[in-house]
Amino acid sequence: MVDHVREISIALGDSPAERLLKENKITCPRVHLNFADYPVIIKAFAPMVRKLAFDIGELSLVTFLQAIEVGKPLRLLPIVINGNMHHGSIFYDPAKGLLAPADLKGRRVSVRAYTQTMGMWVRGVLKEQYGVPLDEVTWVCREGAHVSEYKCPPNVEIKEGAKESNLLNSGEVCAIIASAANVKDAGLKPLLPDAAAAAAEWYSKHETVMINHMVVVTEEFMREDPSAVQDVYDMLRKATDMISAERKNGGLSAVGYGADRIWSGGAMQLAMQYSIEQKLLSRAFDKSEIFAEVVE
Repeated sequence: MVDHVREISIALGDSPAERLLKENKITCPRVHLNFADYPVIIKAFAPMVRKLAFDIGELSLVTFLQAIEVGKPLRLLPIVINGNMHHGSIFYDPAKGLLAPADLKGRRVSVRAYTQTMGMWVRGVLKEQYGVPLDEVTWVCREGAHVSEYKCPPNVEIKEGAKESNLLNSGEVCAIIASAANVKDAGLKPLLPDAAAAAAEWYSKHETVMINHMVVVTEEFMREDPSAVQDVYDMLRKATDMISAERKNGGLSAVGYGADRIWSGGAMQLAMQYSIEQKLLSRAFDKSEIFAEVVE
């Protein structure tokens, strides 16, 4: 019998592994997870980095890196919640004429937020594989940064609350960065003519998969109860193993755990490189600055 159960405030999304914890299919007798109610997990990111609102929470990679750059006391649990290739995550309307990556120079492109991790990956691909001069594109964003201290570069325009469909239909932007699921049945085409081939070429060069979201823990909680942090990490690892065992022909995925595995994979370093090039970060971080200390 456990004498004391640690109450943990936590904000997780709706990935298959996270659902196993939220549905109490994976538990630990030493901890009780009090889940914050965020049907859209990105809404939890600003409270996490601005107010340290939760002991543990899902967070996008770019937001985490920007947070620690300005001194937020957060660390990553070494587990990737989701991540995949984003070559097929930029679209245009063929009814307005053909569009190629080279045509983006001097044009306007919509993205939810300049600091969005998916947007960072798409811009990195556009520059690296297609030579798009990112500084000569105006990035029209519907939201600002989760990290309030961050200031966007001058070629970023914030239009709070604007709808990407309206921006595209009016011709205010020529393309949008979005997941395929969000533009389904909208009559749009991927900007990259053969996104799968481009992704295969990128993967052949880098031998890694793009990371989107991970899980962070506050440094205060780490100091107060490292064993509880370990318990949550172990639960997430178990959930990941269960989901991985069920996944069949799921394509490339960054989902996995282990600080050495994640660091040696190279996606973290590429994310920092692209972020510096895009003026999202001013420097890269060492492994010791990023990860929480847990037993693998």
